[in-house]
Amino acid sequence: FAGCILPAFAKGHYLTGSIQIVKHPDLDNSFLGFKKALEGSGFIEGENTTFIVNNNPSGKIEGVKEAIQEYIDKNVDLIFAVTSPCAMTAVKSTSAIPVVFAAVREPVKLGIVKSLEHPGQMLQVLYWFIRYTIL
Repeated sequence: FAGCILPAFAKGHYLTGSIQIVKHPDLDNSFLGFKKALEGSGFIEGENTTFIVNNNPSGKIEGVKEAIQEYIDKNVDLIFAVTSPCAMTAVKSTSAIPVVFAAVREPVKLGIVKSLEHPGQMLQVLYWFIRYTIL
């Protein structure tokens, strides 16, 4: 999916901002999976990609808004938003920077995308599966 969301390699180096509202192992794994997918497409941290990661352990939306604004001010090439509040804030804050999001339940109902099949020009959906254990 990296070719859909990041411009051609002509730029040389890419800056990606990642945001999640709370620190949690499953949410952290969303970022690690995203990073691994980018690496598989040739976007290697330290070589041609830099990640700015804000796990906002405060759990407050104000911190998310500040981080997203920081990414906009730094002119990142992409925002990776984990959780509904982060995705909603990113999508509402910019239409110029592509947003990839994960761990968002019902993105259509929340108004983040019009449909899962056609999320929008600057949006990409990563599905997040939760495993349930029945005791």
